[in-house]
Amino acid sequence: MNAFNVFSGMVAALTEGGDARKLSQVRDDRFVGTASNASAVAETWTDPDVRKERMTRDRVQVTLPSGEVRTYRSVRDAFRGLHLPDSKHIRFRLKLKQERVRNWTRDDGRLYRFEIVPLLA
Repeated sequence: MNAFNVFSGMVAALTEGGDARKLSQVRDDRFVGTASNASAVAETWTDPDVRKERMTRDRVQVTLPSGEVRTYRSVRDAFRGLHLPDSKHIRFRLKLKQERVRNWTRDDGRLYRFEIVPLLA
């Protein structure tokens, strides 16, 4: 069986009198983590619409199948508290943020109504 070796080209270049420095690529500073985007991010805060969206804090209100209403700090906290599948909360949260109200149905048919409500200070 002939196995593929990802380092074969580099080893061949070095054993034939090559220089390892020739194998490395020259990279632009923007891509090696030395450049900062802090000034660009700071500038976005001057836009009133962006500022308003970033400062908005919401809670999640869940109506249980029994009719009881519970409020949670986040969708993830709600999923954990209700023993819903944690792996599904991110996609559900994205859709909930768009629609503001969304239902979750368990495999056994129980329906949970999620609603985004404003945080009252």
